[in-house]
Formats: sequence, C-alpha cells, structure tokens
Amino acid sequence: MPFLVSRASIVSIKPSITRTKKLEKAGVVAQSTLSQILAGKRGISKATAKKLGVFFGVSSVVFL
Repeated sequence: MPFLVSRASIVSIKPSITRTKKLEKAGVVAQSTLSQILAGKRGISKATAKKLGVFFGVSSVVFL
C-alpha cells in the first residue's frame, strides 16, 4: 500500500524559506505560487503535482 498524505496535511506544513527557494530554483514552482497554494487561495494543478512528485521522489497523487 502506498503512503498517502492528505492535502490538508500538506497545506498545514510551513515550508522553510530555503526549501521554497530550492523548489523555485529547480523550476518546480514559484515562491508566489507556493504561497498561494499554502494559503488555500490556489489549488495544485496536475502539472505542479507531477513536478513536486519528481522533486520529492514520491507519486504525484500525494499532492492531489
């Protein structure tokens, strides 16, 4: 059984500035977009979920 994390759990995680900069530098997601996602003002698109999955080494389903 794969390890699944609810979207609510992901949104409740407060990323460090260093982590968000690494995500932006890697071309995964802009800091402004990540801030909007974490604030609940924007959803995670399939494309962004795929990029996050690759970055963190997990299935994109974790982020949807």
